[in-house]
Amino acid sequence: PKIIYSGSDAVYFTVLPEVLFAVQRILSVYCIKEDAMKLAVVGTGKIAHQVVSYLVEWGYEFAAIVSTPRSFAQATDLARLTKSAAFSSFEDALAGADFDTVYLTTPNNTHFSLAKTVLEAGKNVIVEKPIASNFDEASELARIARERKLFLFEATTTLYQPNYQAVKEALPRLGKIRLVSSNYSQYSSRYEAFCTGQNPRAFTLEASGGSLMDIGLYAVTWIAGLFGAPKRVRRFANIQRGIDTSGITTLDYGDFQAVAIDAKDCDGPNRSIIEGEKGYLVQHTAPGVCGRVTLHLRGGETEEIDMNPDNHYQAEFETFARMIDLGDLAYCSHQLETSLAVSRVLTEARLDSGIRFSVDA
Repeated sequence: PKIIYSGSDAVYFTVLPEVLFAVQRILSVYCIKEDAMKLAVVGTGKIAHQVVSYLVEWGYEFAAIVSTPRSFAQATDLARLTKSAAFSSFEDALAGADFDTVYLTTPNNTHFSLAKTVLEAGKNVIVEKPIASNFDEASELARIARERKLFLFEATTTLYQPNYQAVKEALPRLGKIRLVSSNYSQYSSRYEAFCTGQNPRAFTLEASGGSLMDIGLYAVTWIAGLFGAPKRVRRFANIQRGIDTSGITTLDYGDFQAVAIDAKDCDGPNRSIIEGEKGYLVQHTAPGVCGRVTLHLRGGETEEIDMNPDNHYQAEFETFARMIDLGDLAYCSHQLETSLAVSRVLTEARLDSGIRFSVDA
């Protein structure tokens, strides 16, 4: 971990998060039993290949790679990489492999049904964001996980970054919060195909797609993870062919206002800002990465904080493995509350802009 700070008064506030992160890394290396988390991965798309290769590098244990029959060749490739077995259905994996945790990397619209199946089979779930297509589905998954005393984690990298924890630590120093903004704008590699009349999954209602449900989730999570659920939500979206390609979501917290900006049809200055009566804070990267933080305090004092590992997926999986090893369901339940708050915001915002999925009541 690395940190830069200025001014003797800043030492306490900046070193403390570094110490906490160092302890976290020590625990992850020395205190996780070899069988703490044995994974089955469902899905063989881009995110599966990307994250699984990192998990192999970091020494995580795999038991199975699960695909559809159509994608079985890709499952076989990933199984070879992870030294595990390939299966063409989850039922076959249950019968033929020993695992306790399932990592779901499938399209958005499949998250609810697959996560429910996994939980009802008595296995823990790590599901790529979004946790589900709407708030009702997310609430049902949380209910099942809690009743069965199983772990259900939404793999949203934002919540687990050391720099994000440092932002939380710094909030009291900003005084009364007045304005918050988070922007994640990234021109999609699939947008041109969409503009020519094709139907890439990321831009279809059937797959629970759209800008808000993809990168917009990170901006909303960055805000809701710090301040909880807002009092009111509005969404003003740019809609093409019935789906949102970019937009602005406003979150009214009563005594301050927040805005989450997302775009898959243009690029923008990805950053998050908190403005308070005693100063302001800037995080200089997309909210999914949570990079370097600059703290500007009234009177001219400036601090720089940067403690993240090089890979932004690392902290979340270290946390998942450690919490499962420790059996810390209380921590999981706390994180679930944030996922539920985000899901509620996404659902209300999406419906407010006129975007409806088939699963919406």
